[in-house]
Amino acid sequence: MPLKEDVIADVRKFLLLLFGGTTFLLLVAYANTASLSLVRAEHRHHEMAVRIALGARPTDLMRLFLTEAAMLSTAGVALGLLLAHLALKAIVVFTPVRLPRLSEVGLDSRVFAFACSLAVLGALVFAGIAFLRQSAPASTAAAVLKGSTRITDDGKRLRMRSVLVAVQVALALALLAGSGLMVQSFWRLSRVDPGFDPSGVLTVEIGLPTSRAGRHQQIYEELIDRVRALPGVRTASAASSLPLDGTAYAFPIAIGAEPTERPIAMKFVMPEYFQTMRTPVIDGASFASDETVDLPNAVFVSAAFARRYFPGESPIGKSIRRLEADGKEVEMFDRPVPAWTIVGVVADVREESLRSEPKEMVYIPVRDPAVERSIVPTNMALVIRSDGPPTSLASAVRRTIREVDSSLSVARIRPMDVILATSVAIERFLAALLLVAAAASLLLGAIGVYGVATQAVRRREQEFGIRVTIGARPDQIMGMVLRESVAFVLVGVVVGIASALAATRALRAFLFEVSATDPATLAAVTALVIAVALIASLLPARRAMRLDPVATLRN
Repeated sequence: MPLKEDVIADVRKFLLLLFGGTTFLLLVAYANTASLSLVRAEHRHHEMAVRIALGARPTDLMRLFLTEAAMLSTAGVALGLLLAHLALKAIVVFTPVRLPRLSEVGLDSRVFAFACSLAVLGALVFAGIAFLRQSAPASTAAAVLKGSTRITDDGKRLRMRSVLVAVQVALALALLAGSGLMVQSFWRLSRVDPGFDPSGVLTVEIGLPTSRAGRHQQIYEELIDRVRALPGVRTASAASSLPLDGTAYAFPIAIGAEPTERPIAMKFVMPEYFQTMRTPVIDGASFASDETVDLPNAVFVSAAFARRYFPGESPIGKSIRRLEADGKEVEMFDRPVPAWTIVGVVADVREESLRSEPKEMVYIPVRDPAVERSIVPTNMALVIRSDGPPTSLASAVRRTIREVDSSLSVARIRPMDVILATSVAIERFLAALLLVAAAASLLLGAIGVYGVATQAVRRREQEFGIRVTIGARPDQIMGMVLRESVAFVLVGVVVGIASALAATRALRAFLFEVSATDPATLAAVTALVIAVALIASLLPARRAMRLDPVATLRN
């Protein structure tokens, strides 16, 4: 794989998903603003009729609408760029994605040009909507001044606003479905058993120079003994790699006379490693401090290894041999390396990520007398289980490392629970951002539903007054308003479900044990959208229910 592709492949998916979510939110905002433009056009209908009656040409009206829309769009762009600047700083600080040169990202001329393009597009759309609603011929304008077209024209505007609100509902539902899937995926991922207990464990990644070749084992043993003696340390050990970092060695091996079909991951471990990580040894020896010293060529294997290569039987006592890449036996100092004997089976550990299924693993005890000192890795990771907060040991551990060997370099010191949290940080971050965008779109949709319901009540006040006068009950009036509001919301819901089924396919790479078409999630967000729409319609419906029929008919 090219280096560029390896570095940015996952980040590209992350950024494209965020761009898709913000695009949905932008479309909801456009639909909401267009709906508000119709409301403003309604209030200015008489004004525009007067202008037309006095001789205003369509180009004059279009120029007026473009000027007003441009001013509104310019203010929106200025505010949006300010918020983008603040949000970008927060994203750079809190994003879990390791993107090279992320700190150099800022608002440049390309971003400004893109924002201006959106502003121009918005101005043209909103000005066009207002122009189409107001550019009536002089005869129609005269009729408006007499009030003869009010009810018919109001009905057309209401239908157009209802369509726009249905669009908002559809987009909000699709965005809610995506965020719901991400939240559910993160919830399931965070409950995966990693195969170890991260609480109270401090990890210290260290390395020795090659000039210390042949003394690596001795130095690491001395260091671990010194660390175990520190106050507050319960147990301590070391391994050639940490869980969840995916950096274990991999070598071809043979079981009996048959080589495996692919290289097997291997990890060098010091005594008490499994005890420190609280990884259960489910069969065979437990690898305590001195338990395997007298067992030459002893190795432990993972449960996945045992299931794959020794199905239905115990692997304890079985032999495996390391091979060269070409399939030949490994030789060291002009003699074949002896076969390893399996002495224990360890519970599966998620070595690569919580998403990846546990792979076959061979654990090589470093204290084994048959292990050549020259092959002990130069880089190891200390794992230290403490009685209190693990970070409280950091200073003492650093000091001990310097005292044992000043050439030891410390790469990173991190609590194990931080490593575990970091492994799901992208999913958490995506779920949070999509949830914020979905909540914003739902709020905009609720505002749109409220506006349409309010306008419908205002348009039908006389009708409701007549109905109450001839015997309609207030709850019947309320039901009429709610049914009318829910009708166009249901249209948006149907379109939204179809959109969600198509849009959530882009989330498949980020989902864990959740289908992109999960029916429970779609049902939940559908119920939420309908409930919010009913709540948004409730206030206008209650207002209609409390209308005074006498005052309404008089007015």
